[in-house]
Amino acid sequence: MRNITIESNNGSFNYALLSSLDKIKEQLSKYHEKYNCYYIIDKKVRGLYADFFAGFVNGSNVYEFSASEENKSFETIFSIYDFLLSGQADRGSCIIVVGGGITGDTGSFAASTFMRGTKLVHVPTTLLAMVDSSIGGKTGVNYNKYKNFIGSFYEPESVITSVKFLETLDREDLLSGMGEVLKYALLDADFFNHCYGKLDGSLDIREEDLLYLISRSAHIKNWVVSEDKLDMKTRHALNLGHTFGHAIESVSGFSVKHGISVIAGMRGAAFLAKS
Repeated sequence: MRNITIESNNGSFNYALLSSLDKIKEQLSKYHEKYNCYYIIDKKVRGLYADFFAGFVNGSNVYEFSASEENKSFETIFSIYDFLLSGQADRGSCIIVVGGGITGDTGSFAASTFMRGTKLVHVPTTLLAMVDSSIGGKTGVNYNKYKNFIGSFYEPESVITSVKFLETLDREDLLSGMGEVLKYALLDADFFNHCYGKLDGSLDIREEDLLYLISRSAHIKNWVVSEDKLDMKTRHALNLGHTFGHAIESVSGFSVKHGISVIAGMRGAAFLAKS
């Protein structure tokens, strides 16, 4: 178990990187005891971990989300509002978002705008969400062909996750997450040297190395974001590769995953810098 203190606009919150899924259940039960909880869950994740969720998630308080860039939209946000209203949610409720970056961005935007903001907990289940989108408070949905065009800054109460989720992640999604890890490595020489010695194209990574990659990436993002919480200057460093990357995503109709687009974008940025 690794606990990381993440600085936020409202002080700080805890990022818990746990050794097992049962530990996640223990952490979430604390929110169940204090609040009426409503889950926004990636449909695929819920199917993969049906037994895990069946033990403590009330079916009537679950909104299943088919994670895609197309569904990262206001239509989905309005649908989530209807779900929350039908369940009699209010500002004192807690929204728990379970899934990857698309689910996290969409669910957290809904949490930030429903009744001007409810409590929010992130349970990221992909490498990209663990190292990037669950940290920093950015939420958002797409508009027309513009990625994350409408959004807000909204911090969670906590982030709770486990490397065990990565055991069911396909290679393409793992590579996508590594795109963001590589970005952090380019911002930190020691981390770059570590990655250079540990990673290869097979992406066959030991659990202890994954724990380090995730926690170190979280520390680096937290360090940058804490200097510029509203993304006015210093935080722009985290956009490395994203100018080309977002263009690649848009032109491909979002068929190329975000982190893979960022990898190509960083190569493009390096080429331009060298020129």
